[in-house]
Amino acid sequence: GSKGSISYYSTNIGDASSTSFTVNNNTVSAASIVVVSIGDYSGTIGSNGHPYIHVDSITNGSFSIRVCNASQGNALSGTFKLKFIVA
Repeated sequence: GSKGSISYYSTNIGDASSTSFTVNNNTVSAASIVVVSIGDYSGTIGSNGHPYIHVDSITNGSFSIRVCNASQGNALSGTFKLKFIVA
């Protein structure tokens, strides 16, 4: 397995919205288990949205992370540091 971190900047994920991106990693197989978490968020929870993340899909050589905003009125605004581990 492997582990790592990803710096991610988002200024405009609206309330109740999401976006996704792909992480290329040669240790990932379709049978891998990938766990992601928010290691740091520079915004203020609530007034700068309410972030949460999850793995959308896993394929050989990559996985997709979805960044979501659970806020019902405020866009996400800030820098994220996402952490992941592949097993």
